[in-house]
Order: sequence, then C-alpha cells, then structure tokens
Amino acid sequence: MKRLIGLVAMVMFAASMSRAAFVSADDRVNAARTVAFIGEQFEVSIEVEAPEGALVDIDPTAPSWAGVEIVRIVSDVTTTSSGRSVHRIKILVAAFQVGDLKVSPAVLVTRGVDVEQRVLPPLALKVQATLALNAPLELSPLPPTRRIGGGESPWLRPAIWVGAGAALLIASFALFAVVKWVGRRLPRRVESLGDAPPPPDLGSAEALIATKFGNLGLAGGNPTGLSGGHPDYVPQACEKSLKSLGVDVIDIYGLHRVDPLVPIEDTVGAM
Repeated sequence: MKRLIGLVAMVMFAASMSRAAFVSADDRVNAARTVAFIGEQFEVSIEVEAPEGALVDIDPTAPSWAGVEIVRIVSDVTTTSSGRSVHRIKILVAAFQVGDLKVSPAVLVTRGVDVEQRVLPPLALKVQATLALNAPLELSPLPPTRRIGGGESPWLRPAIWVGAGAALLIASFALFAVVKWVGRRLPRRVESLGDAPPPPDLGSAEALIATKFGNLGLAGGNPTGLSGGHPDYVPQACEKSLKSLGVDVIDIYGLHRVDPLVPIEDTVGAM
C-alpha cells in the first residue's frame, strides 16, 4: 500500500513538472541606468532562456513591475541552440513612483496550450521627483499607420460614390422645391403699365395740381390701422386729397416716403 501511494505521488509530481515553464538560472535583466527622474524613459534589456519552440512575451500586468510602466518594445530577437532558445528583448520603460524601487520584470512562457508566468531577477532603481530638462516624457508619439491589405471590400468605393451622388440629387430637388415654394408666396401685384392714364400736357396746362400721401405722422395717423404705403390705404388717401382740394383730378400724385412694411411694387400698383 505504501509503495502504491509513493508511486501515485511520483506520477503526480512528474505531471506537475511537465506543465511548469522551463526555468533557467541564465535569465538576465540589465537597465540602462539605476537612477532616473519620474516620467523619464530608459531602456531595459531582458534575456530569457526557454525550451526550443516556446514563446516568450512581456507580462505588463504583473505586480512585480512595482511603479514602472512599459512604454513600448524596442526589439525582440530569438536565437536557438542545442534545444534551447534565448530570447533577448529590449523594452522602453518609465517610472511613475518616486523613491527606491525594486523592479522584477515578468514574462509569459507559452508552450503549446500551457502558459506560465516567470518573474525575472530584480532591478534596484532610484526614482527622483524632478524631470531633467528637455528629457522625453512617458508619452511617446504613435508609430505611423500601416495599410492592411484585404480589409477593404471592392464594393466600398463604388458605394461611396453612389451614395454621394444620391445625396447631391436629393439636395438639388430640395433646393428646387424651396425656391418654388418661396416664389409662389412672394407678393406679385404689380399693375400693368398699359392701363395707366397718359401724363398731363405740361405745355398747355394753366396749372398742375400735385400732392402726396403716406405721411401718417403729419396727418395724425390712420384710424383704419393701415400703414402709409399699404395698397388699401392708397385709394383712401386719394379720395381725401380730392375732397380737400375740391378737384376731380390730381395731376401729380406721389408717395411721401417708402413704407418699409410694404413692397414698393405693391404701393405703385395701387397708385
């Protein structure tokens, strides 16, 4: 019974070891500096040994980074020899916590479906509160955009052109309808000049009677409430002038001032 229990324990231990990531004492971490200002960028070199075919990725969410944020990966080179792969990764980091930090970079070693986290040897870093003059901040410009082939449908550009043409056509019809609607509602009451009486003969006339209308302020206002150039007020004013002058004809009849409330062609048409 004891032998059976020991055998099962050995099998379980071997299975757990087969799932574990390959750990090497040759893993190295080097920083370009041990003293940095807060927000200042500096380079960290990581060298990780892993089984051949394994993938090594930086784990930026690991708590072992302790006050240091990864800005970007500078380079990632892998060499293979004697069944082992050496991954040399250079990253750009920036510290955001002031003081003496102990930073342990973390990576993820992937073998097939197994993913194991590996915490590398620590770095001692002293972070000062003042940023050096003209030193780059943590935020760096984005890399230039790259065109991804095959992502655009061949029907996209024709659809854009068809949509733009349809929108232009709809806008043209809408503009035409607005112009037509406004044109129908504009006052068009200009009388024909063909029916106007002939002008008086100034050479043979003994006297000419001339007067004007529309000065409602001088006349004490209009009890009908019409403005001075309103077409309905023109005959009323003319009748009052004929009665006041005691004549049947007014030779020259004029408008005192243009009424801003009435189009001039409506006033002239009523005259």
